Amino acid sequence: LIQWEGGVGIVVFTIAFLARPGISAAVLYLAEGRFERLEASLKRSAFKMTQVYIVYTVIGAAALALSGMSLTDALLHSMTAISTAGFSTHSESIGFYRGEYTIYIASLAISFLGAMSFVDLDNLLNLRLRRVLTSPEFQALAFMIAFTVAATTTIWRLSPDMRESYALSDAIYNAVSAATTVGFSTASLEGVPDSYMVLLVIVSLVGGSAFSTAGGIKLLRLLIVMKSIEMEAKAILMPSGYVPRRRLGSISLNESIMRRSLAVTASFMLAYAVFLLAAFILYSDRYGSMDLIFEVTSALANIGLSSGVTSPDSPLGLKLILMAAMLMGRLEILPFILAAVHLTHRLRR
Repeated sequence: LIQWEGGVGIVVFTIAFLARPGISAAVLYLAEGRFERLEASLKRSAFKMTQVYIVYTVIGAAALALSGMSLTDALLHSMTAISTAGFSTHSESIGFYRGEYTIYIASLAISFLGAMSFVDLDNLLNLRLRRVLTSPEFQALAFMIAFTVAATTTIWRLSPDMRESYALSDAIYNAVSAATTVGFSTASLEGVPDSYMVLLVIVSLVGGSAFSTAGGIKLLRLLIVMKSIEMEAKAILMPSGYVPRRRLGSISLNESIMRRSLAVTASFMLAYAVFLLAAFILYSDRYGSMDLIFEVTSALANIGLSSGVTSPDSPLGLKLILMAAMLMGRLEILPFILAAVHLTHRLRR
């Protein structure tokens, strides 16, 4: 229940159910980096998001139940799949259902929905398929999943050791799980080649849609950053009177949105570097470099997959580093920076 609520956003629940006159709903809404609205009113948008979320949770539970899960397992896995949170009722996660590929497919399909923008989910629910298919974020997400599957298959075929100990279905499942940041798994990540771990790190850092339950930097922000770079390059190369087209699909890119995207992306990478540095300084003599990189990435991107480092026996300092990364990754990093700046100014005064 905590993961399901956290997925749609405690901030959004606050707007939908607790907002009172005098509270700036716009500030709360944008604190999670949400640039789009489903309705004209922010509060109505929050209600609409909650409705869409519940509908897809029910659809996911039905799909998993029809795939062979018990009703209880189906509901609970749907709640943690649509929230891209990944807790399971079994210690083996989806691997408990060894070889039941309909459950594999259904759980990944719900995770994919969780990584989609709420705007695209609303359009899909209302059968506005053209809007979904032309959405830049949906196209980017679909491309990333296709790339992940292709890259995983290539790595698996080129690695004899991986082929001997790891089924291709497990490799693809875990990689797509990382790309959607859901964190379900069908096999342990211990002993897989570094090339596969690097792939998981890259897709995990990218994450899902900005207006979704997924973790990571978010696709929309990366698209906006790439668009900003393109605009700057054209401004240098084109004649002085050239006016760049400030649009990304249906999104009008004003200076505020572009600055916020750059700020959040830079903040994310700065926090990532700090957590990595702390982990390496304290524990590089105990754990392999790739394992530490993956654990920090998994925590900050809110995935939950582990290479075996995270356990009850992990050092207290490492647990604290990963807990801080998980918290910052879930709430978004910019609010922590804003809070730090605000407290610093108050202390100075």
